[in-house]
Amino acid sequence: MMTKMLTRSVLMTTLSLTVLAGCGTPNNLSSPQPSSTVSAQPSGQPSNQPSTQPSSQPSTQPSANPSTQPSGEPSTDPNDSTPSAGPSDVSVGEKTTFNGKVYDDTNAPLDGVTVKAKSLSSSVSYEETTTTAGGAYAFNNAPAGIQMEIVASKDGFTTRRRVEVLKSNKDGNPDANRYDFGTDGPATTTFGVEYNGLSDKPEIIAITPARNGSGIQPNTTFVMKFSEPMDRATVINNFGVYGGTTETLSVDTVAPTIIQGFSDAFDVTPAANSLVWDKSAFTASWGADDTELTMTFKAEQRLPTDKESDKVPDYRISMLVQDGQIKDKNGTTRAAADGGYFKTTDGNFEGNSRFSIQRDQLAPGLDSIQALTGENGNILGDEIKVVYSEPMVYYIVPGQIRGNMNGADPTKDALSPANYFISVNGGVEQSLAVLGGVAQFDTEATHKTVNLRMFGNLYSPGDQIKLRVATTVVDPAGNSLDSSQDDESVSAS
Repeated sequence: MMTKMLTRSVLMTTLSLTVLAGCGTPNNLSSPQPSSTVSAQPSGQPSNQPSTQPSSQPSTQPSANPSTQPSGEPSTDPNDSTPSAGPSDVSVGEKTTFNGKVYDDTNAPLDGVTVKAKSLSSSVSYEETTTTAGGAYAFNNAPAGIQMEIVASKDGFTTRRRVEVLKSNKDGNPDANRYDFGTDGPATTTFGVEYNGLSDKPEIIAITPARNGSGIQPNTTFVMKFSEPMDRATVINNFGVYGGTTETLSVDTVAPTIIQGFSDAFDVTPAANSLVWDKSAFTASWGADDTELTMTFKAEQRLPTDKESDKVPDYRISMLVQDGQIKDKNGTTRAAADGGYFKTTDGNFEGNSRFSIQRDQLAPGLDSIQALTGENGNILGDEIKVVYSEPMVYYIVPGQIRGNMNGADPTKDALSPANYFISVNGGVEQSLAVLGGVAQFDTEATHKTVNLRMFGNLYSPGDQIKLRVATTVVDPAGNSLDSSQDDESVSAS
């Protein structure tokens, strides 16, 4: 009897402890619930190329119950991967719809456009393709709250792209997730922007140096990628490098300055004398399909720069040299009146593409001299060819750039005879000016060579000739001659 009572007491005590322990257990120890708010920030940079394999053909009619408020215009910043609006009250796994219209650059709805949609979320898969009817497209059963890449393309037209975050469609607003390409007339609507309409006119879709690039070499190569195969002659004839800013170079002392520029990034009308180089300074080469043009400077040609950073001009590429009309293979024209040639961002067309170059602080020196004689058949008599380490003049479209380019200071001029001093066999040093000679640039393409002509007999074959150049002489960037390389000696021939 005592044993049974003890056993019952132990059981009751154990049961009591178990109940008490259960009272202290929090409710949230059950299975965790997902958050009802999904971040609007993308996990990384979206791919520029959507998949070419659609998974199915969705309806072209928009749903009557899309999400809440539209996101508005696509971003105009090509480096901004954040869509125009984020999701609100979106639950994981919720489905939504999105739709829109595609217009051409005349603001007319465009049929037969392939619209591809692809999820840019690494954890949520979605990829569908449809075709516009009456300019409209629509997608159903899309995952809400994720970043979606939407690409519109049609043969003969430039492809356009939007990246948006899809919102919930619980409120049944038919325009909640509406994303248009182009507009029906106004430059900007709630759902799209005019410049994002599909165009059959050719345009420049990529360029090197990059738009707003900096630290570019003065002898850089220019590469332009077009939206379609081009008529070569119209592009090359209109290609030009223009001044991007109005700068007074160190060697430029007379206003107006020789390099002038555009007023802003969208401007398609440059200032007078702003064309620096045209096609004559370049060798042109095309890719096999005529969509890519490479313009390479000829020997020793380059963009004028300066020794001082605040005097280095910016430059711009544009297509205005001849008639301003570039044509594709079918003869379709894009001109300045179309608002510009460049569409290298998700933003508006631009009339030119701007970049900045490096300054030049390298002092010129003497590489060599050659003393020619009338006795050995030089038709101009005794003549000294002076070879500098770099070009001492640039013959750009508005004129030449060199030391003393405006005649204000002859002591800086590589063409001033008073800056060259000659001695024969260790004798008295005399300036070329005193000897009645002249200094002229040679006809070679590099413009490194200056010919010192005396039109008589100053020395004979075998004589030892020494030449000294005044260190006040400057290159086109304003750098003075290197004092450790200001003289050369040679035997006359």
